[in-house]
Amino acid sequence: MKSLPPERIVPTIGLNIAKITQSDSEFVFWDLGGQEKLRKIWNKYYEETDGIVYIIDGADESRFDEVRATLEKIMEEPTLQNLPHLILLNKSDLEEFKGAESITEKLKLYSLKCDDYVILPVSALKETGLAAAVNWIMESIKSKSTTKYKKLEDKV
Repeated sequence: MKSLPPERIVPTIGLNIAKITQSDSEFVFWDLGGQEKLRKIWNKYYEETDGIVYIIDGADESRFDEVRATLEKIMEEPTLQNLPHLILLNKSDLEEFKGAESITEKLKLYSLKCDDYVILPVSALKETGLAAAVNWIMESIKSKSTTKYKKLEDKV
């Protein structure tokens, strides 16, 4: 994976698109800005979504209530309920990072209404844990897609 130098990494305003090819599959990642006013457009992308990657600033405890409320809202969306959800606790390299267990507990992530999710600590800056995270979401999507297409073929 190619990454930007740290000084060029800024919060997403609007959206960014990235494509990753893995064996016979191409994955398109839509990076939607997380600011409150940008969340109003998220639902425009739900219909074409095969998986969710939700990135949390694990060093900013002051936003945990907002994060929890937003995650609950996403997971209650009927279109998104059966999709794999990858929850990344970013900035695990910082001293302010509260630890994966502590953050998971504070956000009550284990009580979310979703059967297929994983919570992983990562550092985007140091690229720690990113390969495993991307691999998990791609494999989960491929597995769900195979099931979805098999069900469609059975009906034909």
